[in-house]
Amino acid sequence: MKALLIILIWASLLPAMTLGLDTVTVDSVWNSDSGGVARRSCLVSFVPKGDLQYVWCVPSVSFNGGSTWFTDSIVCVNKAIDTLLPCGKKKTVTLRIKGGDRNNVAIRMTGKLTDPAGHYVIDFAKMQSEDPLSVGGLWSNNTQGVAGNAAPLNLTSMRVATASDGVTRIAMENHGGIEYDDSFAFIPGWGANQFLEAVIYKAAGYNPNASGSNHELEIILGCRTSSGYHRWNEFLFNSGGGVDLVSLDGGPDAFTVIGESTGAARIPTDGDVYRATKVGNVLNFYQNGVLIVTYTGPLVANGTGIGIAGFVRPDGSVHNKYGFRRLTMGNL
Repeated sequence: MKALLIILIWASLLPAMTLGLDTVTVDSVWNSDSGGVARRSCLVSFVPKGDLQYVWCVPSVSFNGGSTWFTDSIVCVNKAIDTLLPCGKKKTVTLRIKGGDRNNVAIRMTGKLTDPAGHYVIDFAKMQSEDPLSVGGLWSNNTQGVAGNAAPLNLTSMRVATASDGVTRIAMENHGGIEYDDSFAFIPGWGANQFLEAVIYKAAGYNPNASGSNHELEIILGCRTSSGYHRWNEFLFNSGGGVDLVSLDGGPDAFTVIGESTGAARIPTDGDVYRATKVGNVLNFYQNGVLIVTYTGPLVANGTGIGIAGFVRPDGSVHNKYGFRRLTMGNL
């Protein structure tokens, strides 16, 4: 490269979120031609800064000083930024650019909340433990209201902690198992038509529902809260294979069962994928691609939040034996 590389950052976040870039350095530029293909590589260090704990960073390159940008002419070696990066921690990556020496080359590093498809993806195995689930104030929960949602304070919050295998971090509930104060957390700011897809963790042989207890995981769509109040649609699936759709509107015990089961649900196993969708006045719930519960009618929630929740009954339920491994959410 004949020109000094310029490192910039643009943010693509939900409302009220900020993102910046600090301590940017280009330590070296070298010729990395291979197999007759001209390439130039550079070592770049930067520190993502902002309200979030984790962000996506996507590189692009310009060959005309920033007028036109390309993402297909630049790659990060070893896929070093193909995952969420922690804010506040220095990251050093090798970027490889197609072509030989040229002038007016600039690199842009874009910080984003969502992946290239516009979806928010979170892998809890790559997070630190935290209670409640917040991710730097991104998630709204029982004690921390976000983006116009007041904390209800009469429920409980989801958390990130180590699963029963002693290694994997998962999202799980804090629910004490006495009342209907389910644990929850959601991200506000999405459109009217929504989805969430969850990959679950379940310990081998774990099924407290078989002995009269209960352990539920729940996807929640259309979420909003105010003091003492919550409103959303809940797509629940318990450890014994029970599933349903519920409309929640009011205090902890204000709920109405609305789902129509297809009879296709089975007992969940580790790694199963559950997907909930809300389109117009239709709610659908899938297990590994198979429709298991549906609803069409007026009780579809209208909040902007998408999230997760959980519920237990004691006497056999163990918090860290059933939870969420990974989530993907977004608009439809």
